[in-house]
Amino acid sequence: MKHNILFVCHLLLDHTNRPDDVADPWYTGNFEATWRDVIEGCTLLLKDLTDQSIND
Repeated sequence: MKHNILFVCHLLLDHTNRPDDVADPWYTGNFEATWRDVIEGCTLLLKDLTDQSIND
């Protein structure tokens, strides 16, 4: 049996209202902005995954 599997790659902030790159503290010097981006992205990624598993 063959399975057709499609892999899609998204950026972390694609799961938020503001799809963009995570702030890079190397260039910005702003670690707080990076931390906020990562927390928001991870929180909403988890929500998307949880919602998806409930709907499947």
